[in-house]
Amino acid sequence: MLLFQLGAIFSMQSLELEHLKQLLACRSLSLISQSGGGNSKVFCVMENGKKWAIKSYPPYAPNQRDRLAAECAVYQFLNQHQVKAMPTLKTVCLDKRWLVIDWIEGSLPKTYDAFDIAQAVSFLGAVAKLNHVPAAQHLPLAAEACLSLDELIQQIEMRRKRLCDVNVPDSALQDFLSHDFLPCLTRYQAVAREGYRKHGILSDQLLLDA
Repeated sequence: MLLFQLGAIFSMQSLELEHLKQLLACRSLSLISQSGGGNSKVFCVMENGKKWAIKSYPPYAPNQRDRLAAECAVYQFLNQHQVKAMPTLKTVCLDKRWLVIDWIEGSLPKTYDAFDIAQAVSFLGAVAKLNHVPAAQHLPLAAEACLSLDELIQQIEMRRKRLCDVNVPDSALQDFLSHDFLPCLTRYQAVAREGYRKHGILSDQLLLDA
């Protein structure tokens, strides 16, 4: 039996639910709740004690980034290379714009510690090792991929300004941004630009061409 436990999906008619049952090869399906979301909608189903996350994407529009196709390609690539802490892709339905992956229990963390950061660094390191795998060259770029030093600095500066605009009663964030982060950012911008200059690379040159 499949049981919807969390809803955040686009409106589904009975025929679509029947299609989902066929896609997952199940006999019974019960929708319990649904709510709004962002770029994709997510809900949880259970099949013989195994939970799956169903991601529902908006219709693809020509000349726009196909988020479903991009995420599907990345899941397939990372699963193939057995990257840990990565959901397993069960199936995908391009017609209905659905992607089915492992359901991960938990909630958004309110704080982060050294262990959390170490896990993130370990994941990034595992992904970085795959950069030179031939199949990696065919993966789609991220939505805000930074392929030049100028783009990278612009992205960091945009996020810094966004944080500076946050209105919080505790001034610790603003103190950190002003007295710790900004001097560090300024310093390493200069170091990066000098490194580019020594290697004959322009700051607006795409790294793929360097």
